[in-house]
Amino acid sequence: MIIPDGHRPSVKGDEFVAFLSSDSYFNTGFDFYEFIAVYQSKFKYNKINKKFIRPSDNFTEMLKEADTLDEKKIIKEEIKIEKEINDHVTDLVEETVR
Repeated sequence: MIIPDGHRPSVKGDEFVAFLSSDSYFNTGFDFYEFIAVYQSKFKYNKINKKFIRPSDNFTEMLKEADTLDEKKIIKEEIKIEKEINDHVTDLVEETVR
């Protein structure tokens, strides 16, 4: 299986939200949609915590490998930002479904 950018491609049965664009620099001769910013605009539904979660870096591993307190601080800030983005997308979906 090819895993582009470290993220598993979607498979039948996956439930996700994606932000797509029909503007493309590819000249294919037919209309199609593509992910905005590749996998950064794809949020898979996590049935356990009932939230949409964007595939992201392995922050746990990054924290283990961080050499300095400053590196750990930056990674923890990334974790916080990632959680906020996921929460916003989940809220958006919930508002849309109501």
